[in-house]
Amino acid sequence: YEYFLTNPEFSKNKKKLYEIKSKKKYNVVVSCGGSDVNNLTWKIIREIIPISNIKIQVIVGPLMKQNVNVKKIKKSVEIVYSPKNIWKFFNKSDLVICTSGSTLFELAVQGIPCIHIATVKQQIPYGLEFSKSKFGIYMGFWNEFDFSKIKSITEELLSNISKRKQMSSTGKGLADGNGLQRFERIVSSVIN
Repeated sequence: YEYFLTNPEFSKNKKKLYEIKSKKKYNVVVSCGGSDVNNLTWKIIREIIPISNIKIQVIVGPLMKQNVNVKKIKKSVEIVYSPKNIWKFFNKSDLVICTSGSTLFELAVQGIPCIHIATVKQQIPYGLEFSKSKFGIYMGFWNEFDFSKIKSITEELLSNISKRKQMSSTGKGLADGNGLQRFERIVSSVIN
């Protein structure tokens, strides 16, 4: 965790605990990477769209545009194409549903509660380790996971303020966003 390299903006845009509260309408962000070759984004949306008290923002990566069928998506879903300031979308969310790769580390830095799914075998250790540390809810490997469970888990997590606050605190404790500075110090000491 301590050597994860990320844009400093993630550290500057951390979720404040007082922002995690009960609401009439929650903002849920779905972000499944730049390409989403397994089409997880749309499987997730299909399951959570019936939740009446959420607004969904879908982060669409640069290689996903051809998969987007906007006409089939309800008005409660906003499509956001390759945002340059993704940390702002995460920070304004109440919950992010994502993959267990780099986004998971970025969310930990920001303290954003999340549900995450491994999309490649290399992400499984991250998913397991974060889950063991009580940051996020790890759903397992994408092709072994029952997507129908996403709806109830999303509703349960949104209604549990204390669990979301705990996740936020835990995430910030695991990954502080200072990996680049630590890495710079090590490289500098080797060069000197």
